[in-house]
Amino acid sequence: MSSANVSEILAKLRLERQDLNRLSQSQLQQVFLDLTVKEISVLCRVSSKFNSLCKNDSFWRIKVLNDYGIEKMYGSTWRQTAITMDKVNMINLRGRWIDGRTYREILDDIMQGGVNSILNLQQLQLVPYVVANPPILQYDTYDEKSMRDFADHQYLNDYVENDASHFQREMHDEETIQDFASTTFDRPYTKDELDTIFLIKSKEIDVIYASVLTYKGSNRYLPGDTIPHNLTTGIGLPSYEFLREMIDPMLYVMQFSSFSEDRVRRIIY
Repeated sequence: MSSANVSEILAKLRLERQDLNRLSQSQLQQVFLDLTVKEISVLCRVSSKFNSLCKNDSFWRIKVLNDYGIEKMYGSTWRQTAITMDKVNMINLRGRWIDGRTYREILDDIMQGGVNSILNLQQLQLVPYVVANPPILQYDTYDEKSMRDFADHQYLNDYVENDASHFQREMHDEETIQDFASTTFDRPYTKDELDTIFLIKSKEIDVIYASVLTYKGSNRYLPGDTIPHNLTTGIGLPSYEFLREMIDPMLYVMQFSSFSEDRVRRIIY
């Protein structure tokens, strides 16, 4: 890496190179935790002091937990794990979705409760933002439990299957979403409403959807491409679910994290 790269990183930190040299190891660790894995890798080559921290696998374990919510090594060291997560643009599983759960908690809940627990989850949350004066929505908050308590109501089903589903599938950029608001509500969404909508439609929750739907797919075989159904290959076992349970679903989260938002949406819709 060139010295210009180092200068840019130091400018981002509002520090001079000599400032970093004056920091204690614990202070330097706090500074490095605010940097990306690539930026840290650049600074590792600047001095032996920096490189000493870069060789500390305990630091990388904290970095991986903070940035990605990962508690298991994927590689021979935590540093290699951090590099892998950076390479796939891994989502942060410690981030929180609209219902207050972390993405890791949502993933764990689905793995225990089955795929049905994730179906229509985003659409249910979108209903208050896409339907003008829905007659049955008399709740001040729209948490998942409240929405599902009356999800079997025909009106709500219609909203979810039509308005919210269309909004979820077709409207992704701010201009299109604001055009919808002007048409539906005769006003644009507020900044808070937009922030909420984009959180409901976040890439993170889409990655969780894609990962679970692939891992828990209805296919009798293991997740991934399989032989055509019309091809005779001999007698197999009636179920391979016991093999599926050996697969780490986090590998799918890592895979779909590397996808663009548009590509992830094509997986789940």
